Amino acid sequence: MPKKGKRLESRGMESGVFMQEGKMMTMKDGTTQLMAGPMTMNNGTKVMTDGSVTMADGKTMMLHNGQYMRLDGSIIDHGSMKGKGMTKRSM
Repeated sequence: MPKKGKRLESRGMESGVFMQEGKMMTMKDGTTQLMAGPMTMNNGTKVMTDGSVTMADGKTMMLHNGQYMRLDGSIIDHGSMKGKGMTKRSM
């Protein structure tokens, strides 16, 4: 599990939030840390520290281990990477 301040340069991921081992983490400039409080993405989506998500249109969902939400509100599901590329689920 990434520790606070650990660089994940090899992954080349954008800033956003993700669920890892049941904990919500944030990434900014390749540095990860435990998510300190709720965040609002650029599209109005709200993400809570327990992984619950309220989309700008009011729909709700939960982030699961391996799911990553970019600041624009799009989700990348790392759990579906099986020797292929990442899949992006549009909201």
